[in-house]
Amino acid sequence: MKITIIGLGLIGGSLAKAIKSRTTGHSIYAVNRSQAGLETAIAEGTIESGSDKFTSEMEDSDIVFVCTPALAAKNWISEIASKVKPECIITDACSTKTEICEFADSINGKIRFVCGHPMSGSEKSGYSAANENLFENTYYILAKSEKSDDAAVEVLLKLAQEIGAIPVVMTPDEHDRAVAAVSHLPHVLSAVLMNTAEEIDKDGNILKFAAGGFRDVTRIAASEPVMWRDITFSNKESIINMLELFIDNLEDFKEKINSDKVDEVEQYYASARELRTKLPQKAAALAHRNYECILDVPDRVGVIAQIAVLLGDAGINMKNIYVSNSREFYGGVLVISLGSMADLEKAKKLFRENGFEVKG
Repeated sequence: MKITIIGLGLIGGSLAKAIKSRTTGHSIYAVNRSQAGLETAIAEGTIESGSDKFTSEMEDSDIVFVCTPALAAKNWISEIASKVKPECIITDACSTKTEICEFADSINGKIRFVCGHPMSGSEKSGYSAANENLFENTYYILAKSEKSDDAAVEVLLKLAQEIGAIPVVMTPDEHDRAVAAVSHLPHVLSAVLMNTAEEIDKDGNILKFAAGGFRDVTRIAASEPVMWRDITFSNKESIINMLELFIDNLEDFKEKINSDKVDEVEQYYASARELRTKLPQKAAALAHRNYECILDVPDRVGVIAQIAVLLGDAGINMKNIYVSNSREFYGGVLVISLGSMADLEKAKKLFRENGFEVKG
């Protein structure tokens, strides 16, 4: 298939790299504002060619991925709708779906459009941040519009699986309410917390004490502002609803503290803790479960390599691995995601036999 990717940044660049490295039989073209990004992608062999505009050689594409912020995405969809061949599948990668789907449905003429949202990301941006493994074991949401057809959805479902993602089909409204809760609200809160801390840090003596917890919570505040501006207004209604609910909960918690309801405050923390420990299983409920092993790791050279070798020699495949650096709570832990309960139990036994402390 011939694939064109518009916007060769983190998502578009990662798509190009993942398709090139994990699939066969595809030629990839790109549209990108940055000439440097295009030149790098061509030099790496990720794309065949590219331009800062949609060219005639891209008009016979089988799939066009529009990987730009929402406002620019609508402009691109409108521009290419009459240029591509009728059987071409157009899809986007925006974080909100209702607005984009309604816009595509409003376009006159016959186009094949499927809303898409690969739920992967980073606080980094640009082609230099692109990673062929960005979509590994992450959800890739597809939402049907009136311009969608089942065959087009099936093509994208297959491609999402091939690049390592977990494809899920849902309605645009279901998608937008879900991401408002688990993605957009956290980003707003991260930005508010960061700006609030700066507001009270008049002499620069507060933020220097920012430890793991603060850094973890505010990490996403470093994301690209223009993209998040567009996301905020594209999903305005759902975000406002979530903010109103969150503010109500904050006011309720504030009243508990103000009224010295010690037991209720403790119970609130306990409830949150219990819910958090169940999060991996709930997060993976739409597809397959996620089994996490949490290790208390000593701070020494080579410890992660030792753990990887132990698992490899035992034939246990790691789905994901990361270090939680919230040391004020954990003292540093390694979180390893495995593919099955059997692998999880086998890994726990293996780690304990080799002197590691397994939490939970």
